[in-house]
Amino acid sequence: MTRQRVVQGLLEAVEMARERREPGAMIAAWRELGKMLGYYAPDRVKVTAEIDDAGLMGRLEALSDEELAGIIAGQRVVEGVEG
Repeated sequence: MTRQRVVQGLLEAVEMARERREPGAMIAAWRELGKMLGYYAPDRVKVTAEIDDAGLMGRLEALSDEELAGIIAGQRVVEGVEG
């Protein structure tokens, strides 16, 4: 059994369902094809952040966990960093 054979079988099922006028069966076959072909896969988004200011990076590294949490919560401001 190959992936191509499964796809072909599902396409045949779509045609059979069309001939019998069974829209629910057609939709089910199309749904399975969509899953197999990856159309329902979530989009992957890669998020990166860069800090060019070495001085800013040094100040951030010197902060305690509590101070960093305050920045994240927006309760504390560090020059060059938005919370």
